[in-house]
Amino acid sequence: MFLKFFIFSLALWQVSALQGGTNAAIGAYPSFVAVFVPTGTAICGGAVLNLNHVLTLSSCLLSSTNQLLFANQVTVMSGHNQIDFNRARIVAQALYVNPLYNPFTFENDVAVIRLSASFIFPEIANPQLAPGIISNRIAHDTLNCNIAAWNRNNNQQQTLVLPILNRDQCNELPVNFGNIRETSFCAGTVTSGSGVCNHNIGAILYCNGMIEGILNGGYGCGAANNPGIYVSARHHNAWIQDQIRRQDIPVGNTFPLERLP
Repeated sequence: MFLKFFIFSLALWQVSALQGGTNAAIGAYPSFVAVFVPTGTAICGGAVLNLNHVLTLSSCLLSSTNQLLFANQVTVMSGHNQIDFNRARIVAQALYVNPLYNPFTFENDVAVIRLSASFIFPEIANPQLAPGIISNRIAHDTLNCNIAAWNRNNNQQQTLVLPILNRDQCNELPVNFGNIRETSFCAGTVTSGSGVCNHNIGAILYCNGMIEGILNGGYGCGAANNPGIYVSARHHNAWIQDQIRRQDIPVGNTFPLERLP
């Protein structure tokens, strides 16, 4: 089991900025959204998949006791690069958490939100809102990718260039204990200076303009030997597409659903 540097509590956030990041230009990441969860001020990142669905983390949609939230507790703000709590949001209709999600190791930390209303995609060049595409290729080591994250110091969308880190090298770091498996990957450097922080949870990593991963660990905030850990969107894409086809509304499960080793 690799260690996380926080207990996922919606009431406790300590470091809000993307260390070394800069404010993203308007429309730079049109699929990136803010997912609001109780207490109403806690925010995860997410990515628009189509008119009615958003990709995010399972850990964002569970309570501190790992109970599935009620769908109407979750709202999504899209099409803006600054958070405004008075801005209109779309309420979730159904929350689909991966049944293999393990809240102790954070494996399979991926979820899909079905919305109660549809996005409206503007038919213009360089829109501020558009669906993202999940990459179907393995991102090679050292490939420079771009992360989109929320900076809660100023409520701005931020970005930072991060290279894909070799899995073996990432596993050799003491903080990871050899537990970065094929469902996840690392991005960043082992030197200090720039990196993701704990309030950037759910940030989306884009490689070649496509969704590569969702940030769910390694919140070193620029510390050495602590790169960000990402859920691989490509690895979970078949499951993600299955959730998009669902019409049911899950209720009341506690995770993990099964006894896990």
